[in-house]
Amino acid sequence: HLPTSGPQKAIVAATSAIWSLIDPRRADMVGTLGEVTGRLALERLRNRLLVCEDGKALLRERPKVTSQAHRSDWAPDTFGAAYAHYMA
Repeated sequence: HLPTSGPQKAIVAATSAIWSLIDPRRADMVGTLGEVTGRLALERLRNRLLVCEDGKALLRERPKVTSQAHRSDWAPDTFGAAYAHYMA
């Protein structure tokens, strides 16, 4: 890992975003964009989870996603159902 400043991250994010849009097959650019912008996205997700009791419980319990989450009998509005749909 090479430490980068805010402006450097912005340049790398913009460049990789442009290349990712021009040619989505450029996995290196898509991956770079994810690496550069991922921390901000994860921080925002964590902050949103901390707002509600279900989110707090999820962060506290840290459940593992296993093959059991791929069942098709989950209630429609649950993580398990969304994961099963995604994996199908």
